[in-house]
Amino acid sequence: MSRNIKLRWFLLTPLLLAILLAFGCAVTPPKITKIMENDYISGPKKLVLITGTRFDPGIRMALVKNGFKVKKFSAISSIERALNKNTKERFNQAEARFGLSVYPGRVKDWCVGNDGLVLENTVFELSDLSTNDVLAYVEKSGSTQPCPMAKEGSIWEILAKALADLWPPIN
Repeated sequence: MSRNIKLRWFLLTPLLLAILLAFGCAVTPPKITKIMENDYISGPKKLVLITGTRFDPGIRMALVKNGFKVKKFSAISSIERALNKNTKERFNQAEARFGLSVYPGRVKDWCVGNDGLVLENTVFELSDLSTNDVLAYVEKSGSTQPCPMAKEGSIWEILAKALADLWPPIN
């Protein structure tokens, strides 16, 4: 190869890598699977995280930013009542009607420029605690922190926004 061609490749290689990185981070919407009967969920956007993950603080902050009231514990008081003369029933009083189970996907990559991890197929599972029914699944792959090279926010912000959209819009 001539010196001129080597110089061109040397100058073009960083540009080509930047283009590949920029277009390699495709933005896709979250997949939403509704199991509920209605188009929207009724009731306040108040929930409790059921599963415990190392990502809970980031998840809580993203949910609060999207209009949710997130309770720390599923129950803080219990109720006892007599069913008959010889039998009593005792149960915990739920702090919220809805529960959110979070299933982080496996670590696929890491973000260049911060400590974010790119997770595969992360799932939010919303359930109604009063009926024990699963209402919806929201899933997507993405980064635990906004990556400088990506065109979208953190996976928690994206999933929280999609979850909030299950409630009717406020006019």
